Amino acid sequence: MNVQTSDITSANEAVQSHPVVQDARVVDDHAGFETFEIVLLEHVDRVPPAVLRQLGTHDCGIKAATPQGDHLFVEVK
Repeated sequence: MNVQTSDITSANEAVQSHPVVQDARVVDDHAGFETFEIVLLEHVDRVPPAVLRQLGTHDCGIKAATPQGDHLFVEVK
């Protein structure tokens, strides 16, 4: 059983104002659950602690973090 307890929408709104976040948007994953994607500014090679705290506050975790060109692409669930 897959149960989603995270508050994806609020977490997305909370991280958008962080200075290293270039883009953040809510999307549906293939299993019918909401996730959101974060794109960090160029040459940022890790998710900053302040962003991690916001994710934890909203019961979200990182599903994957993948470099794409000069940006880090983070999938949150």
